[in-house]
Amino acid sequence: MRQDRRDRLDDMICLFRTSGKSWTVRELAQRYYLSERQVRRDVAEIMGDPDYAPLVIELRLEYRIMETCY
Repeated sequence: MRQDRRDRLDDMICLFRTSGKSWTVRELAQRYYLSERQVRRDVAEIMGDPDYAPLVIELRLEYRIMETCY
């Protein structure tokens, strides 16, 4: 994985942890200047990699860090 993508994934995780809110794919795409398709790939990478934090998908298809859901 390229370093710029890893940095972006790390930044997304930080965003999930510190924002205290859920994020839609569209919001993430706008924030990171990416296509929604690339955001979905990034979120899938975050959800599938044990080094990254677990995410949950809410009813409105928003992503949020699991720890903030409680």
